Amino acid sequence: HSKRINPYTKMRVWDAEGSGVIVFDAHEMGEANLGYMIEDNIIRSSLIEKYSHYENIDYVCPLNIVELKETSESITLMSDDGRIIEASLLIAADGADSWLRTAKHIDIKSYDYQHTAIVATVHTSLPHQNTAWQRFLPSGPRPLDGECFAARRRRCRWRSHTRWASSFASASTASATRFARPHAWD
Repeated sequence: HSKRINPYTKMRVWDAEGSGVIVFDAHEMGEANLGYMIEDNIIRSSLIEKYSHYENIDYVCPLNIVELKETSESITLMSDDGRIIEASLLIAADGADSWLRTAKHIDIKSYDYQHTAIVATVHTSLPHQNTAWQRFLPSGPRPLDGECFAARRRRCRWRSHTRWASSFASASTASATRFARPHAWD
């Protein structure tokens, strides 16, 4: 796991439209680092391993709930495989299309910002220098944050207009590579 958990000691943020640049440096603040870049599956597996030591926590996944019954003392869930789970507290943290939230008639407000998130793995000619890089463009932030699998391979996350993101997702590797170059962010 250690190769997939990377501290960063600096963060460089700049505006593509002007000359504004800010650099955060952990050493200047007397800290060992500013944070860590950790792959999602490492966080998930670590959490599962950690709470497996608690007798009062049961991790059940996947689980398709088909019925919910509530009394003043407890909540009972029935799954499609016949499993019955009883609890005094229910947290509807089952995703964007939450069955539990729908069953309890919990309303949400959602907005179409006409943006789509894009995640890509890029290979760079230089290591990330323990620095998280982020450039702000009119179309949104473009981070190259060094969530590394290896010294020169990192995960980029950014958001862009949905129409452009769809084109990028279907682009050839060569076209996508041109976009990933910093000068293409201008």
